[in-house]
Amino acid sequence: VVLSYQDESLRASLTAYQDIGTSGGAAGLVQRTVFVGDLGKRFTYKLWGHFAAGYYLNDSKGRDLSLQQLDEETWRINPYLRYVYSLDLSFEASYSFTRTDDRIDNTHADRNLFFIRVVYYHPLLN
Repeated sequence: VVLSYQDESLRASLTAYQDIGTSGGAAGLVQRTVFVGDLGKRFTYKLWGHFAAGYYLNDSKGRDLSLQQLDEETWRINPYLRYVYSLDLSFEASYSFTRTDDRIDNTHADRNLFFIRVVYYHPLLN
């Protein structure tokens, strides 16, 4: 299920689905449940912001489709800013936080990522 909205300066979407697929590091298939929200906003002609958040549940009983039992819950947030200096040059900054809870082993792992990018557009062929 996807719900979305868009106008001149705002984009938003909510996505929810459930399927069977692979999970990173898992041997076999897992049942995945996903809820993702996404919001983008143009503040000025040159400044654009974006925020995404997601919840992911990977579950496998270790029987039919998988070789191992898996029960992981993952939360993710990702704010992002882009400033367009000119048609050829822009600056971007983002942060990503992800927490994965292994509900079988009762452990969790956190990941923090910071990015700063300078993007320069130059045509290869004239």
